[in-house]
Amino acid sequence: MENDDHQPLLRRRRNSYLKWTESKVLEFLELVLDLVKDVPESLEKPTAQKFYAKVMERLYTFKDLNYVVLKNKMRLLRKQVRCIGGATLELAY
Repeated sequence: MENDDHQPLLRRRRNSYLKWTESKVLEFLELVLDLVKDVPESLEKPTAQKFYAKVMERLYTFKDLNYVVLKNKMRLLRKQVRCIGGATLELAY
């Protein structure tokens, strides 16, 4: 199908967006640690979608987000911890 106006089509964001500040990251990590403190194997169990739905229910900040946003942030944080060797919990931004 050809665009009659010859204007480029705009891409639209489908997923929610969140500007991650240090306080939001710490709030997110504290909640995740609280959820898995008794059983560490329960991280992202039974599914990542259900796990992060629990996180979104508990914190108003994350209420309107898609679970993929939280899942991706957790993946990024894990990668950052591996890169610094896990010796310190300071976050590298």
